[in-house]
Amino acid sequence: MKSVHHRIIAAAITLFVIVATALLRCPQTFHPSDEDKPDSVKPSCGPTVRQEPASRRHLCGVGVDLNRDNEMELQYLPGIGSERARAIVQYREFHGPFEDVEELIRVPGIGPKLLANVQPFIEPI
Repeated sequence: MKSVHHRIIAAAITLFVIVATALLRCPQTFHPSDEDKPDSVKPSCGPTVRQEPASRRHLCGVGVDLNRDNEMELQYLPGIGSERARAIVQYREFHGPFEDVEELIRVPGIGPKLLANVQPFIEPI
């Protein structure tokens, strides 16, 4: 029984180290004008992080890029599975780059409610 507890603790510590390492790689910027607000610590990832895969950008608080990300990366958006991601890519290939996030509503399978849910996770265009 004791070895099971040790394994659980070791796994928890390992997970903590992995998450902490990933978060420490994302630079954070403090905005003095918003000192009294608890949400004033915001990610400030530079151009190099914006060129990383969506999984890394997501950890840094950088949104999904509708005009650049592939089907797999688009699935980081809540409510977007493989079929909707494929529809987004097909729409983009046929109509060209998105000019506005609101244009996403024209993609089959995406309605106003889903658009509202994914907007906070999309990089501004």
